[in-house]
Amino acid sequence: MIDRNRILAIMRCCTFSLLLPSTTRALLQRADTFSSYHRLARVATARRTLVTAHATTPPTPTRYTIDCPPTSPDTLQKTVTKSWQNLDRYTASKPVAGHTQAAFDQLLHNVALENVILDSGCGTGRSSIVLGELHPNSVVIGIDRSVHRLRKNPHVPRGSDESKDVEDDGADNGDSNLLVQQVAANVWLVRAELADFWRCLARNECHVQQHYLLYPNPYPKLSRLKLRWYAHPAFSLLLQTAGEALTVRSNWKHYLEEFAVAATIVADLNKNGDNGHQCLVPGAVLQRSPQDTSWTNFEEKYKIVGEATYELVLNRHISGNEVGNSNNSTESIIATKS
Repeated sequence: MIDRNRILAIMRCCTFSLLLPSTTRALLQRADTFSSYHRLARVATARRTLVTAHATTPPTPTRYTIDCPPTSPDTLQKTVTKSWQNLDRYTASKPVAGHTQAAFDQLLHNVALENVILDSGCGTGRSSIVLGELHPNSVVIGIDRSVHRLRKNPHVPRGSDESKDVEDDGADNGDSNLLVQQVAANVWLVRAELADFWRCLARNECHVQQHYLLYPNPYPKLSRLKLRWYAHPAFSLLLQTAGEALTVRSNWKHYLEEFAVAATIVADLNKNGDNGHQCLVPGAVLQRSPQDTSWTNFEEKYKIVGEATYELVLNRHISGNEVGNSNNSTESIIATKS
């Protein structure tokens, strides 16, 4: 590096006065340039070191951390492909549950199902309330199969037997209020089976704007792979009712990474059929900041103990001929896969 003080000493000793102005400016500019360059280089190196350290340092494990190994690529490919192929068989062998159909009919009677934000697996509906505030001009529908969890929302009436957790027996105990409850101006909570409710939406071509899947559903055992949404026959229905974007969160990073791979597999399978204009393009799996607002009780619980949570957003890609079709995200996939 050129020493600035040395340059000034040379200037004082120089007898060629006519050359001093231009030479001085050139030397000083060169010295400043070198100094600035080295300062910037040091800052950039420090920043790269910090970023690299942050990226390579794994989150501190907690009692909620899942250490199940990831699914092998070959197994994931075969499982997702088989589930995609078995959608027709799945829908034919499993009629829509009676209480789910009743809840959908009741909702359809009370609400215009346009510009819908879906919150599947909403639990107590905490996230549904948040989504209602974020999307005041949309209809937010929180869906959960558990009466017990839905009753924990302060706006939902409590039954006589609060300890009973009615899950999937299809009974509403004669109380239709257990099926659909309005908990805010634009937010409705529905007791229904998720896959069956998605089928109802697809059949009626309801306009879904966005879909959120915030309940962690990893089933962290390889033997229970097919219970995870991305390996379930209803995965195609989930993608079909995603609207313009599907947001998935979990504390298990591998789950979201495999979810993204599964969505890509289904997109490739659809390209070979009649549904090639529809696909969800997954983005990167990102770790959420500890400063992010907790939307669900799970996220709040994880935040308290320092458990990392992750988010995956899949955005819908539509080919040029279908850009103008606002209902393409809710057409029945059962018909297009026949």
